[in-house]
Amino acid sequence: MRPLPSTADLLQSTSHMLKEHFLSTASASDRILLRMAMNAISIAERQLRSGETHDSQQAESMRQTLSNPLLSINDGNQELARLIREGKADHGEALHQAVKDHLKLVTRIRLSESNPKVLDS
Repeated sequence: MRPLPSTADLLQSTSHMLKEHFLSTASASDRILLRMAMNAISIAERQLRSGETHDSQQAESMRQTLSNPLLSINDGNQELARLIREGKADHGEALHQAVKDHLKLVTRIRLSESNPKVLDS
C-alpha cells in the first residue's frame, strides 16, 4: 500500500496551488505556461484514474482488429500503419470497418484523457 497522500492527491493539490496562489499574479506569458502545466497535471490525473483500463481496451481492440491475440500495442500500431499505407483498410476492403471502429475507440480513449469536455458536447 502506498503512503498517503496518493499520487492523484499530490497532482490535484499541486494544480490547486498553482491556480490559487500563482495564476492570478502571473504575467500573461507565465499564465500561459501555468495553464499548460495545470492541463498536463489534469491529463496525468485522468490517466491515473483510468489505470490500465484504457491500455487494455486499446490492446484488445487492436488484437481483434488484426486477428492476432499476441500483438502488443506498439507492434499492433506498426502493423496497422503498414496495412493502412498499403491500402488494406481502404473503403471496400475487408479490414475497413474493423480499423474504423478501432480508430474511433482509440480517439475516444485519448480524448477522455486529454480533453473530456469534447466528448460531453
